[in-house]
Amino acid sequence: FGTGFYHVAGFSGRDPRTAVGHCTWLFLAQLDGVLALHDVIMAISWLYSTRLGYETRYMKSSTPGCLACQIARFMLMPCQAGRRWFRPDFPLCIRTRGGRHLTSAHSPRYAVIGGGLAGVAVAWHLLQASSPTKPLSLDLIVQGEGLADGASGAAAGLLHPTSPRGKLMWRGDEAFLATRRLVDVAEAAGRKQIAWRQGVLRLAQTQRQDEQLRAAAETMPSARYVPASHLDAILAGLTEEASAGLGALLFSDGMALDTKGYLDGLWADTQRRARELGTEAVLHENTTVHDLAELNVGKGPYAGIVLAMGAGVADLAGVKDHLPPFMDMVAGISLTLELGAEGWAGAVHPERVHGAEPPTATTAVEPDAHSPDARCAGDLPAHASGWPEGAPSLAAMPYIAAQGSRRCVIGATWDRPAAPDQNPGTAPRTAGELLSQARALWPGLAAWRVAHRAHGTRVVSQRTDHGTPPYGGRLALGPAPALPPVWLMSGLGARGLLYHAWLAQLTAEGVLRGGEEHLPPELLRWRRRGG
Repeated sequence: FGTGFYHVAGFSGRDPRTAVGHCTWLFLAQLDGVLALHDVIMAISWLYSTRLGYETRYMKSSTPGCLACQIARFMLMPCQAGRRWFRPDFPLCIRTRGGRHLTSAHSPRYAVIGGGLAGVAVAWHLLQASSPTKPLSLDLIVQGEGLADGASGAAAGLLHPTSPRGKLMWRGDEAFLATRRLVDVAEAAGRKQIAWRQGVLRLAQTQRQDEQLRAAAETMPSARYVPASHLDAILAGLTEEASAGLGALLFSDGMALDTKGYLDGLWADTQRRARELGTEAVLHENTTVHDLAELNVGKGPYAGIVLAMGAGVADLAGVKDHLPPFMDMVAGISLTLELGAEGWAGAVHPERVHGAEPPTATTAVEPDAHSPDARCAGDLPAHASGWPEGAPSLAAMPYIAAQGSRRCVIGATWDRPAAPDQNPGTAPRTAGELLSQARALWPGLAAWRVAHRAHGTRVVSQRTDHGTPPYGGRLALGPAPALPPVWLMSGLGARGLLYHAWLAQLTAEGVLRGGEEHLPPELLRWRRRGG
């Protein structure tokens, strides 16, 4: 203690508060538990390095729940020593056990199965609901490699709260705001653009839909009706056949989202929060879960498990009989197009469509040399142009989600029923039709090339008077002493972007509360129908 005081006082003799703070930290750290010899050496080494002038501008606290550290942190408030600001770049509590910090080892641990929209969002909300006095750790378990592997990765990425008739979806305002909040968080964490906020333009397909969109515009402040004669001013190059002389609804707050970039950014912020709390948020890739009891024994024990794994939830042992009775499986593909991208305009490799592949030229197949689509990226026509600057994305048949002027995602298709062993060999025909439909809406896409394609299977809930709200709540798995409480997030269907953040917030709250009283009854309706 005296040696430490000597070193500290020698460094900061002009400011006794700093010296007292250092000594208080060392003293309280030893009072908080019997430190191992190497921990004492680490503490003295840190004090000595401070004497030499090493310093940072950020305080990193690994154990905010430790009483001694709380007091020491107060004593180590930033104080000026000469022209230097002293803030220790060292965990205030330096006790570890087996490579895992004691805060992480002693805090409750949760498992989230699924690396899509629902899974990553509920993981984020669980960590956000954690506190320095009640920290938690979690494992995010995904079957594939990386995030957005499956239906979430195949989403076109259009975010808006309206139905095809222009009506506000059930709980649409709440859900839309919840997702926008997470988009802002992910964009800040990833430090790159993942959202393009130019709005969403929904084209009327029939006279009746045109009337519905016109009526909807009168009830939504952020939407306006665009007559057919004004469509070209909103989206230049749109064909007359696309509008069929009908108008459209422009939702100005809508956006196009890079789903993969969004999930990567959100997970990065989840891990940042875990580090801030001194706990863990671990991503387990390429991990297939067949039995929850085995998972709990092998990687747990867990205080709770959240199933956000989409169509794969039906494959879990002992779970299928407790799921909602109506879970419709709908397959779909989406294509990412880029202007000037390497690749080919029309051919799609059957084996490559099933999963989310990186945007490389190797995922395309060279078409017949006599095909009209047999033009490589270097042979773009002179009139080739990008998506009009500031123009909205298009909600039509199909969706065209513009990510800037040279990249867009089209799809996703809606192919039912989806057999679990569906042959991906049927995808080229679907992909070809998807390209043709998109080019019929906006002919400029003829010069764009397929850079990436994804395939996934959505779980669609049963239709109600409120549309198709998702499923949520705790599963009643019966007497299972080897299992903690198990929660379900499913049935998001084509509204995953809209509902995932809101549903994740409710689910995380229920997991930590241990109750469902706060859940809207619509999310639990599957129980009333024999689930």
